[in-house]
Amino acid sequence: MNWHFLNAVFVLSQSINFLLHGELIFDKLYDNMTKGGDMKLLITGAGGSVATLVRPLLQREGLEVVLTSMRAEFSGLAPHESYISCDLCDEAAVSKLLGDVDGVIHLAGQATEASFETVFHKNLFATYHLYEAIRHSEKRPRVLFASTNHTIGYHSVDTVLDGNSPTRPDTLYGVSKVCCEQLAQFYFDAYGIETVSVRIGSLFAEPLNHRMLTTWMSPRDFASLCMAVFDAPVTGCFAMYGGSKDSEKWWSNEHASVLNWAPQDSTEQWQDQFSPTGDPDSLANRFQGGEMIYAAHPTERHHD
Repeated sequence: MNWHFLNAVFVLSQSINFLLHGELIFDKLYDNMTKGGDMKLLITGAGGSVATLVRPLLQREGLEVVLTSMRAEFSGLAPHESYISCDLCDEAAVSKLLGDVDGVIHLAGQATEASFETVFHKNLFATYHLYEAIRHSEKRPRVLFASTNHTIGYHSVDTVLDGNSPTRPDTLYGVSKVCCEQLAQFYFDAYGIETVSVRIGSLFAEPLNHRMLTTWMSPRDFASLCMAVFDAPVTGCFAMYGGSKDSEKWWSNEHASVLNWAPQDSTEQWQDQFSPTGDPDSLANRFQGGEMIYAAHPTERHHD
C-alpha cells in the first residue's frame, strides 16, 4: 500500500472541500490557531460507560465541558463541567443544545444489538438531529463520532484493515453506525461540518477477554485521541480505528496522520491472563466482530 499516494488523495479531497466551503474551514483554522487552551466541548451520552471512564481524563486548563444525556439530573459534576438534560431524538430540544461549543464528542446512542427500530431511532435519527443542530449553529463545531468496530466485524481476523477497507457490519447495530458515518460524510460534503468517526474497539478500564488483547482501547488513549481531534487545525471527514497499541494487528491508522496521534497503552501486562476459547473455526474466532456476530438473528446464520 502506497501511503504517500493515500495522503496525497486525502490532501486533494480536502482541497476540493476547501473550494466548496473555504470560508468556513478557514474560520475554523483561524479559531484553532488563536483560541489557545480555551475550548468548550459538548459530550453526548454523558451517563454512559465511555463518558464515565473518559470524563476525569478530559480535565486540562482552559477546557470547559457541557454534558448531556436523558437523565433529569446529573450528579458529580467537576468544576469545569455543566449539565443539560436532552433527548437527542427530540429535534426541538437538540436545536437549543449547541450554544457556543467548539467541538462535540458524540457518544450517545444504542450501544448493543437491538431491534431495527431501536438501533436506527437511537443512533441514526438522534445523530441526524445533532447534525441538523450543528448545521444551523453559528460555529458549526467539529464532531468526534463514537462509531464501532462492528461496522467492520465481518472482516477476517487475518486481515489488516486500513482507511480504504470497506465496511462489513456484523449486526444491525453495526449497520446503524455505518449509516451514521455516511451521514457525517454528507454533512461534510454538503455543509463543511468536519467529523472524525472513531470505530472504537473495546473501551474498558482493562481487557476482559482474549479478543480484547487486540481490540482494547484504554481510556487514556481515547481521551488523548479526543484532544488530538479538536487540536488539529483541519480534519475533514474520515473514519479511523479506535484501539491501543495491540490493535495494529488488525487495524492501521496511517491514513489518520493528520491528527498526529498515536496510542500509548498496550495489553502487555494482561497477555498471560487470557487464552483463546471455543472452536477456532467458529464465527467468533474467524471474524473481527467476535461474539457480537451471534447477536443478530442467531439461528439464521449460515457461515458455520
